[in-house]
Amino acid sequence: MKKGLLLLLTSIIFLGCGSGLKSGWGNFTAYYNTYYNAKKSYNAGVQKVLDSKVNYNPQQPIRIHETPINAGAQDFDKAIEKGAEILRKYEDSKWVDNSLHLIGKSYYFKEEYFSADQKFQEIALTTSDEELIQESILWRSRVLLEMELYGQGIQYINEQLLEREGIWKTNKKAELKIILAQYYVEQENLEDAIDHLSESLPSLSKKKYKERGYFLMGQLYERKGNYRDAYNAYRNVENFYVDYDLQYLALRKRAETARLLGDNESALSTFNKMVRDDKNTEFKTELDYEIAKTYQKQGEFEEAVYVYKRLLNNKVDRPSTETKALTYYELAEIYRYGYNDFELAAAYYDTSARQNASAQKLPENYNAKELALSFGEYARLKNELHYRDSLLWVSNLSQPQLDSLVAEIKKRKLKEIEEERKSLREQNNTLINVSSNSETATNTERNGFLNVNSPNLQANARNQFIAVWGDRPLVDNWRVRELMTSSDSGIENANEGEQVNQQSRTFANIQTSVDLSEVPFQESKKIEAKNEIAKLKYELGNLFFISLEMPDSAKVYFIDVIQNYPESKEIPISYYSLIEIQSLQGNEEEAIKNAEKLVMEFPNSRYADRVAEKYGIEKVDGSDSNDIELAERYRQFKADTLLTREELAEKSTKLALENTNNIKSASILFDATQIYINLAKEREIYLENYTNWISQKQSWDQEKKDFKILQDSAKISLKDDSLSESKRIEFKQLADSTLDEPDFSDSFPYRGEYWDKARINLDLFISNFRNSKLLPRVRVLKNELQKPVENEPEGQGNPEIKNEPVSSGVNLFCSELEPTPLIRGGLEDFLSKIEYSTSENDQVIYLLNVNQRGVVEEYNMVSEEVDESIERSFNSAIENDLTFEPLIIDGEAIQFQCKFRFPLK
Repeated sequence: MKKGLLLLLTSIIFLGCGSGLKSGWGNFTAYYNTYYNAKKSYNAGVQKVLDSKVNYNPQQPIRIHETPINAGAQDFDKAIEKGAEILRKYEDSKWVDNSLHLIGKSYYFKEEYFSADQKFQEIALTTSDEELIQESILWRSRVLLEMELYGQGIQYINEQLLEREGIWKTNKKAELKIILAQYYVEQENLEDAIDHLSESLPSLSKKKYKERGYFLMGQLYERKGNYRDAYNAYRNVENFYVDYDLQYLALRKRAETARLLGDNESALSTFNKMVRDDKNTEFKTELDYEIAKTYQKQGEFEEAVYVYKRLLNNKVDRPSTETKALTYYELAEIYRYGYNDFELAAAYYDTSARQNASAQKLPENYNAKELALSFGEYARLKNELHYRDSLLWVSNLSQPQLDSLVAEIKKRKLKEIEEERKSLREQNNTLINVSSNSETATNTERNGFLNVNSPNLQANARNQFIAVWGDRPLVDNWRVRELMTSSDSGIENANEGEQVNQQSRTFANIQTSVDLSEVPFQESKKIEAKNEIAKLKYELGNLFFISLEMPDSAKVYFIDVIQNYPESKEIPISYYSLIEIQSLQGNEEEAIKNAEKLVMEFPNSRYADRVAEKYGIEKVDGSDSNDIELAERYRQFKADTLLTREELAEKSTKLALENTNNIKSASILFDATQIYINLAKEREIYLENYTNWISQKQSWDQEKKDFKILQDSAKISLKDDSLSESKRIEFKQLADSTLDEPDFSDSFPYRGEYWDKARINLDLFISNFRNSKLLPRVRVLKNELQKPVENEPEGQGNPEIKNEPVSSGVNLFCSELEPTPLIRGGLEDFLSKIEYSTSENDQVIYLLNVNQRGVVEEYNMVSEEVDESIERSFNSAIENDLTFEPLIIDGEAIQFQCKFRFPLK
């Protein structure tokens, strides 16, 4: 009876709640058959992510949340698969939203951010579970951060914080603000990032997030230059110990910020403790670097260099590429600031830049490549300047001083040669013993009698010979062979040994000849050398000012150019640069003084215009409107890109000669001359001829020296009473003889159309601008470019010398010559300069003798019955104002003689 009643009640219960039982059974099945396995796979994947070693880069802001890495991908795939199965088979179970959340997180760790973002958005739309909604918001914020959608992410987080105000759990809200702070870090909005970190870090529930959060806050304070707060933030990291690597970095950063705060002793003590800690063995080289850098900050450069170099040479604990790059960089800084050795600093900067270190692992202010280029340029300019200075110094030596210098250089070279030979003998001082078994009897026929054709025996014999004698030529009298072939005769001496020694010394002199071809002995070359030195010094000053940011050093070079190189074109810009430095340094009084000097000395330079406008200086320009017009016309010529350089020179010359009363014309004519000279230098024939010209000059100088040595030897030999009469006569003739200077005219390098035009301009300059300050330079150039007098055998004419045109008879008129000579500036311009009264004649005829440069050297009036006043006027004009364009035949200017008709008014 009781059993039946119980069965009835059970049936009633089942019949009344069948739907609920079905739902419970579905949830039970969904969880244990699918979701449980999905969660298990997800947790396994996450664990693999957490177990992977995190390589923190203290030079870049770290991430607080785990960043997806390539780990646990298979586990996440299984989690996604199981989660999707719940969505398909158990869509009515309560694990659907959890599965969506699990799938989204799995996609996140697989770095499939778009799919992850979709899942988290679905959860926010479908679930009513507030905790799950807040979790999905957190994860979607992390997804947008990884997708680098910073603007969208910031907007999304701020919207969620506002919409769910009062609903957020404290720890969830704090974590969301921590994520927001990381968005601001990516946007380099350090202020907002620090504010959100400071507000939210205490409320975080996870210890590892606090550990990373305080480290990140220390990094941000350090970037702002707030080292005291950075130190405190790094110190807070030790209160949340989770990851030893991060604890190590925090302690190291604490010491670094202490050093930045000037507490070098505390920093050095911390680094030394860390290096003695066994747990830091793998970080030893990094700590050695920090110790050396602390010594460097204390000014103990020798100790710092010692530790840096010990670090680099450590074969046991090899430094990382980044550590090596930083070490070389700091060595460069020591030699730059500590020892002022810029060339060695350049070498260390260059070595640092070549380490191929990751830029992400280096400080933001690391710029070794740029500094290597700048200091490399410094080294180049400094060496070039030293070389040019040395050449100029040598050019100013007296002849005895120059001879002494050359002798000293030769002596030094001989010593170097002897040391090289000695080293070679020592290296080869091992005789090679040939084994009797090296060649078998069967090879006799092939190697010849006594194996004379054996390659091995020949090689061994040669090595033995070199070991004893060195690698000398295999000829008789090899020590004096070159001397014997280079000399037609020698002096016979009673003491044969003394003669051989003298010949050996001469041979040594030949082998150690000193090249003086680049020494600027000519005055024009000295001027060029000084201008080049001034240019190099300006470039050094500019390098110090712009690239190296060392304005005090730059000022030294700019002042040097201004004071010591008055003819340099770099003076105006040196003034301007000096004024800029003085202005930047707050020395306005000195800047204004130099600005006034610039405006006064170079009123027409663009730099004068700039400083005059900046400081309100009134330009007192001595030039009138004609000066301004002339300068503007010349500027237009130079700005015309359609003009060739030759056309520019021709137009500039004409402009200067048309305005000889204008003080600006002298510089215009000089510039035109320089253009012709530069065009001439670009010809290949010039380079070849100039090299030959210098070589012949040097050979002649050497020949004179060698001849004097022979004469001195002959004079000494004449004192020997035992000489025979024939020998005495021979030595007497040698002692009294002289050398005839060879004719160098064939190799004269300044030949050609452009050189002729330059010589013409120089003559015109001297005749028209006798008061110009450029006149000394013009005279120097004229003397150097003067053609040598070509020797011609008596009674013989040289038909190849083109002194006259093909039709050279003096009865020809100039208009009948081919090509026709043209008056420079035109006939009308020439006639306009002649004043005379009315004449019955309609013309006057002159016989003119014109040189290669177009200058009239001789003139005679041919016309008869001409008024004396007219003759005097024409004679004066021809002497002072008449020049012709060079008459060019076969690419060379020639002299000519012809009659010229001058019409009368």
